[in-house]
Amino acid sequence: MRASPDARRAHDYEFSSRWEISAPVEILYRLLEDPAGYPEWWKGVRLRVQVTEPGRPDGVGKTASFEMRGFFPYTLKWQLRCVEAVKPFRILSESTGDLEGTGLWLLEPRGRITVVRFQWNVRAVKPLLRYGSFWFRPLFIANHDRVMALCGQGLEKAAALAPNI
Repeated sequence: MRASPDARRAHDYEFSSRWEISAPVEILYRLLEDPAGYPEWWKGVRLRVQVTEPGRPDGVGKTASFEMRGFFPYTLKWQLRCVEAVKPFRILSESTGDLEGTGLWLLEPRGRITVVRFQWNVRAVKPLLRYGSFWFRPLFIANHDRVMALCGQGLEKAAALAPNI
């Protein structure tokens, strides 16, 4: 997981995460489409999530407020609004707040495993990140990488415990 080396600005980040998880795509999608449940399985980070708009039955329009703290002494607050949902393969959301941009979950079944990808293209708006990116970018990237490693581990454990569909 690395930020794009050709980012136009120091505070623009393009992250890509990928996991191979031994679970049906439907179970993983169900976990990912429910941001209110993230704190139950995404351990090792301080994470608070509140769904502020339920959206349509397919998930489009669902909006959640996030507050997260990784391994460094700063907290990020942002809102995610689902703008596209293709069950059980794709969730595209727009982010506003301390991080502005898009987050895209892609799920691809391959036999007994599902390849899960997350593409996070954001601009840091929070002043600490915006102005500190020039000097601390490698630390911000390392923090993100560790937080996302915990996401993958938690998602795998939650999928193993989830009831079959």
